[in-house]
This record gives sequence, C-alpha cells and structure tokens, in this order.
Amino acid sequence: MGFLDNVKDALKDAASKGDDAKKVDTPTAEEPATTAPPTIPASVDTTTDETSAETSSETTSETTSEPPAAPTVGPVQPADSVVPDALDEQADEKADEKAGQKAAHRAERQEERRETRQEARQEARHEARQDAREEAREAKATKFETYTVRAGDSLSGIGARFGVSYEEIARLNKIDDPDLIFPGQVFRIPTS
Repeated sequence: MGFLDNVKDALKDAASKGDDAKKVDTPTAEEPATTAPPTIPASVDTTTDETSAETSSETTSETTSEPPAAPTVGPVQPADSVVPDALDEQADEKADEKAGQKAAHRAERQEERRETRQEARQEARHEARQDAREEAREAKATKFETYTVRAGDSLSGIGARFGVSYEEIARLNKIDDPDLIFPGQVFRIPTS
C-alpha cells in the first residue's frame, strides 16, 4: 500500500461517515482509533493518474523516512510567551507608580523649600522694618549734632569733648571697631 492508497482509504472512510456527520466522531472500544490523514508532501502532484501516483508515492515513501506528522490546528505558542507580556505590563505599571510617587515626593520637597525660603524672606523684611522703626524713634527722641573727624582724634576724645561715652557714639554711628576711625568721617553726636 502506498501513500496515496492511504489517502484514498481515508477519503472513502470520511465519505462513508458523511452520513453519520451528525454523530460525534469518537472511537469506541470495538473500533480502532483512526489517525489523522497524512499530509501530502509538496513534491507530489495530485493531478496525475493512478499509475503515476503509485510510482510517485513509492519514490516519495522511499525518500521520506519519517512518518507523516499529524496536522496542527493552529499556531502553537509556548506557555512562557504569554506570561512575559503580563509581567512586562505589571513591571511597567509598578515603574510608572514608583515614578509618580517620586515626582510627588519631589514636588512636596520643592514646595516645602519654597515655603521655607518665603518665610525666611518675610522674617528678614520684618526685622529690617523693626530696626528701621527703632532707629527712626531714636533719631526723633535724640537730638544730635555732627562732628567731622580730624587727624589725631579718637572716639573717646570726641566723646569726652561732648560729654558722651564713646560706646554711645559708636552705637549711634554703627561703628564696629571704636579704635578705627579716619579723618573726614562725619559722626552724629547725641546731645541730651
């Protein structure tokens, strides 16, 4: 029996069972299970007559040593091929969530820094206003006259001449080092 004979037999069996098409095609204990019809190699021409078909089937059966494989229903995907996509999506979602959390945390820190800087500026402005008010009060309350420093003058000598301590002159004129004065400087001297 050649290959094409097997195909013919399979087709005849299928035609005879065509009447029983409404029945489910399951083998019983009495009937042997039929295998799927073998696939036709591409080199075989199915339009030839029986004699040439027999000779070609003999040559193809000689050249093909493997038994024909059962045809597959559809593309078979390995089980692992579906899982990585789901894992990739989950990893992407986690990465997006983490990035969102980092961005929110960064925005919170920036907002806190901005508020801290703003509070520091407001505090500095408030202190500067208070200092300016105190100086204005002192200037109104205290009458003063001016004195231009000459060569050889000292702050303590100027204070002694006007009857005022040198510390008060230094404070009123915002002098950091009372021992360091220069000729030509103009000091306000309180008169009370």
